Amino acid sequence: PGHGQDRSKKHTEKMNLVKQIIFFTLVIRFVSSNEKQNTEDKSDDECEYINESKDMICHCSRSSLVIPSLPTLLAGYPDRRVESLSFSRCSSLDLNISTVGLESALYQIRVDNIEYVTIRGVVLKQGDSLDIHVNNVNKHFNLIGDLKCTSCASLNTSDTSLAELSLPSLSLQIKDSVQANIQYVQLKNLHFRLKSRNVENILISNSVLSGLQNNGMEIFYSEKLEIKNSVFKDASNSSLLLNHVNLFSLDHTIGLSNDTFEILSPSTKLEFSCTVPLSTKEGTFYSWDTSLCGPPGVSLLLARKETVLSTGGVSVAVVLTGLAAVVLAGVILVILYLQKRGKLDSVV
Repeated sequence: PGHGQDRSKKHTEKMNLVKQIIFFTLVIRFVSSNEKQNTEDKSDDECEYINESKDMICHCSRSSLVIPSLPTLLAGYPDRRVESLSFSRCSSLDLNISTVGLESALYQIRVDNIEYVTIRGVVLKQGDSLDIHVNNVNKHFNLIGDLKCTSCASLNTSDTSLAELSLPSLSLQIKDSVQANIQYVQLKNLHFRLKSRNVENILISNSVLSGLQNNGMEIFYSEKLEIKNSVFKDASNSSLLLNHVNLFSLDHTIGLSNDTFEILSPSTKLEFSCTVPLSTKEGTFYSWDTSLCGPPGVSLLLARKETVLSTGGVSVAVVLTGLAAVVLAGVILVILYLQKRGKLDSVV
């Protein structure tokens, strides 16, 4: 009987242990489910509206903040007229900017004290005027994508001055930051100005910038401004204004000359390679050495007007003729090679 009681007692203890395990498992699942639901319900941003200034100030509730749409962000505040939008206290910010679909005009966007900032294009409506202020980006600021007005392309007016007045304006100011990258940007159908102060390094690459106005880019107090693989279409005189820039590097770029940029500080070092055209005191010449730069792309050359390319005695027709001659010479060499090997006889 004693052994039977021991077995019964052990069986009871095992059953109690199993019940306790099941209970704790259910509790853990319940708590995890609630935490997951709370995490899903919690937004990435915490915004506060200042009625006096009509400013919406947003902070990150997590380390990174992604804003795919401004209308979607502001839709949560239907009774608020937001004229200024601010972002701060994030590790990284990824922002798509479009005023299309906004119920009221947005005049300013501020970004402060963020390590990584990426703006994926700017789309404005006809008549918009937007200022973007970026301050104290500790690691990288990136501007990627088109800067454009989608509704301005359909303007039906023969008055050029009237069409220019109706175009929206975009101003980008970058201050006290480490690295600014402007890449794969196409500027069209809007007035654009870039001002930078105390940005260590600035890179503009793989971009097409059209209609840059006088002093359209002001680069002050930088270690290096590098422009490469880009086209400047119809750039005004002194459209680039440089002051206290230690190095200005220009490579594989079309449309800039000494008329389109102005350097205020005498200590700026220039490094130009693979540019069309380049004007100096000795005259206008081209630094496009085919052995170093490769053949200039036909599409890139045609992006400029013929009057620009014809400066200094070169025209689009001459470039195309030269390329055609190279192709024809290549075909002749191939035929001669095949004939020498006797392969043309075997084909016949």
